[in-house]
Amino acid sequence: MNRRLMALLLAAGMMMAATGCSGQAEESVPPETATAAAAEKGSDESGAEQEAANPGAEASATGETITIVQEPGGEIQVPVNPQKIACLDISILDTIDALGAAEGKEFAIPMAGQLPNHLAMFNEGTLNVGQAKEPNLEMLYEFEPDVIFISARQLDYYDKLSELAPTVYTPLDTDGSNFLAVFKDSVRMVGHIFQCEYASEEKLVEIDLKLEVAQNKAATSDDRALLLIATAGHMRVFRPGSRHRFVSDTIGVKPSDEDIYVDTFCHVTNFA
Repeated sequence: MNRRLMALLLAAGMMMAATGCSGQAEESVPPETATAAAAEKGSDESGAEQEAANPGAEASATGETITIVQEPGGEIQVPVNPQKIACLDISILDTIDALGAAEGKEFAIPMAGQLPNHLAMFNEGTLNVGQAKEPNLEMLYEFEPDVIFISARQLDYYDKLSELAPTVYTPLDTDGSNFLAVFKDSVRMVGHIFQCEYASEEKLVEIDLKLEVAQNKAATSDDRALLLIATAGHMRVFRPGSRHRFVSDTIGVKPSDEDIYVDTFCHVTNFA
């Protein structure tokens, strides 16, 4: 695999890590993450520059809330620029940090101490609240979060978590068919909650530009790739049409083998 193809796959990985998984274009925001109070646009240039320099700095824990409409839960009130945040979905922690809204906040996360390098600063001084699929409710209760962010992995805990704090569900694009749109909606939602809408739009523009560069490289390259994930003693293969179709269908990286059988999730194989 040459360096150009490696760069393409790294770009894809960075975009997936930043979300995760979750967000949609503003003109088609789904009800699950639509906010009743839409992010204000048209602020003057000086205000935008001030926010970009220090996103969320003007917001404070004054009791101000915004309304988010989602399923499950219906309408929920979420504090503006919350100070104590439980991120059971690590992709949201990644987004908060990327938007510059993490400074001065307290976080509770699953598996603290095992974060990827670009989030290593949260390995220290961050409350560990168990596993992603099995959060420690007692520790969360003692943490007294202002807001809890979850994804599909914690959906079974929604009712119990919502008794502790407003619980925001960030939906996942489980089959990969709408990954980029779902991701963008999530970024905009986080930007609205933390009062850094300008920063979120700026980051999305940067990602679109990087995606365009990656697409152009893929289109002009004859290199091919096979996407593999090794976990739990198995090696999983992904191809066009799988849940990681973003690499092939959106970026345009050509698959090394188009005849591999795979369902929406993946094809489990081995090293034989």
